[in-house]
Amino acid sequence: MKIIPLPTPVDIDQPTTIRSTITPSFDGAPCRRCLKDASLNEDVLLISYNPFLPENQDTPYSGLGPIFVHANDCTLYDGSEDNTLGLPEKYHSRLLNVRAYDAGNMMVWYKVLEGTKLMETLEGEVFGDKELEVEYVHVHFTGPGCFAFKVVP
Repeated sequence: MKIIPLPTPVDIDQPTTIRSTITPSFDGAPCRRCLKDASLNEDVLLISYNPFLPENQDTPYSGLGPIFVHANDCTLYDGSEDNTLGLPEKYHSRLLNVRAYDAGNMMVWYKVLEGTKLMETLEGEVFGDKELEVEYVHVHFTGPGCFAFKVVP
C-alpha cells in the first residue's frame, strides 16, 4: 500500500485562500504535501481542495474542503522517513475517518479508526477483501473532517 499526499503544486491562488501563522493557541496544521505538522511561527495556507479532481469527477462524493499546506515549498511525502506502521508517527494518535471507493468512485466501505490501526485495517478489511473491489481510500481527520491523504494498494 502507498500513501499519496496532495499533488504538488496545489492551487494556492484561489480567492478563498487564507495565510496564517502558527501560534501557541493554534491547535495544529498538518501540511498535506509533506504530512508534517507546521511549527510554531511557521506560515501556512488554508485552501479549498477536492481530493477527487481532476481524474475522478464522476462521483456524488466530490466536493471542496479545507486543508493546510506550508506557505513555502516543502518536500512531498514519499514514505521514506518517519514511517512507522506505514504512516507518519504524528498520525498514530489521530482519529481518522476512512472511506474506500471502487473503480466507479462510489463509496464501498467506511470506518473511524485510530491512526495506529489504519494500515493494518486497510490491508486486511479493505484491500484484502476482493469482494469490495476497492481502488483507493481517502483518509480524513475525524474532528474537522479535512482530507488528509489518499491510499492505494
